Amino acid sequence: MVGAEVERLLDQLAAAVAERVVATLAAEHPPTPRAEDEWRLVDETTAAGLLGRSPRWLRERRKRGTLSYVRLDGGRPMYRLEDLKAFAAAKLVPAATEVDGRHLRAVDDDERRS
Repeated sequence: MVGAEVERLLDQLAAAVAERVVATLAAEHPPTPRAEDEWRLVDETTAAGLLGRSPRWLRERRKRGTLSYVRLDGGRPMYRLEDLKAFAAAKLVPAATEVDGRHLRAVDDDERRS
């Protein structure tokens, strides 16, 4: 009976210590937002850099109406990260699996050996 009581007390102590450790770590290291959870506007230079292009290229896409932007109170154009991601995703060229005249067929190592 004494052994069972000691086990129960050790379990309670371990649970209490674990709760304090978790609370201490949470206070010292608050969670950081994941990139996809972060909402912010970026300026033209930053947006262009995220797309790997020049600000002039980005301005042209904005003027053509092919890239969404935000203008707050008549200020300079700003861009939402999700719009930049959507723009890039719309331009995605899928990997070719067959020769179609425009793309080469992808070949993996197993196919080369046979």
